[in-house]
Amino acid sequence: MWAKTITGQGLTDATLPGNPLASFSMAYLYYCDGASFASGREDPVPYNGTHSLHFRGRDILVSLIGCAFSRGTVSRASDGDASRAAPEAPPPAPTTNPAPKSAQDEILATLLDPKGPYRMDRAEQVVLGGHSAGGMATFHAADHVADTLSAAGLGSASFVGMPDAGFFLPDVPDADGNFSYRAEMQSIFALSNASAGVHPACLAHWAAQGEAWRCMFPRYEAPFIRSRLFLVQSQYDSWQMDNVVHLGCDPPKEGSCSEAQLKRFQSFRDSMRADLAAAGILPPGPNRAIWTDACIAHSQGYYGHYFTNDHWRVGGQTIAETMGAVTVGGTVWPGNTSEIDDVRWPHNSPCADAGV
Repeated sequence: MWAKTITGQGLTDATLPGNPLASFSMAYLYYCDGASFASGREDPVPYNGTHSLHFRGRDILVSLIGCAFSRGTVSRASDGDASRAAPEAPPPAPTTNPAPKSAQDEILATLLDPKGPYRMDRAEQVVLGGHSAGGMATFHAADHVADTLSAAGLGSASFVGMPDAGFFLPDVPDADGNFSYRAEMQSIFALSNASAGVHPACLAHWAAQGEAWRCMFPRYEAPFIRSRLFLVQSQYDSWQMDNVVHLGCDPPKEGSCSEAQLKRFQSFRDSMRADLAAAGILPPGPNRAIWTDACIAHSQGYYGHYFTNDHWRVGGQTIAETMGAVTVGGTVWPGNTSEIDDVRWPHNSPCADAGV
């Protein structure tokens, strides 16, 4: 379904000058469970009379991460539920017509080849990142990956979770005053059984109050995450302006927005900063760092025109430079590796000058 290799952008582009991760081995994990690798529904959901939808994102993630770092699969019991461990299956009988290897199998074999250049099972530094829905997945999976590293004998490896544009707001109303985005996510949480993949400590806390769905959102999940986190997050997230706020206008375009729309636009920024503060990220608490601008943007770490742009700075630092201090530099925690744009759009620089 997917190519064995991709042409990277931003932090995944090893040829990009100034990319602090250029020397890292990289694996790009696609997800297709609709719940940021959190789903864990045992039975498929019938669809359109002829198809079935499978929500097994957590199992996929556990298998991929476990294989990449420990040369084997990690059963679901690795999350502390021994009752769900499957017995070891006997080896398959030899066949003269073996099934062709999937692209996933070949990628993992390359990463683990003892004579190859990658050797992820000997990693010294590990960065788990994702953008947009993948950024949300990074919050969900950070502690699981860190624990997997430790179980694989890599506890000394420096680990950072790096969600980009993954801080979605559940408590912001849309243009009609409804919490439509939150309702959509609550539906996805229930349909896919995403309780299987969110942070277990968060789940225990909020399930006791009948609100387990809150753990889909970093605002409520981040306080339970033990691992180091470095966020890249716009305070005026462009995807959320369209899909959460339903803003219905383009602020940089003169005359496009009414006063009421501009008020909602600025109110979203206030909500973003308030939720980041409630999550212990703004200002950064222990094991937290952030690069946050007051620009209308989304997924800035994954696109080169933001990531290393010399004119796209907060506190004098590009995203790449701040990321380098957190990952490759790695020892400066917390706070002083963070860059925070405190000036409202359109009076901040440089994005206001660029019209974005």
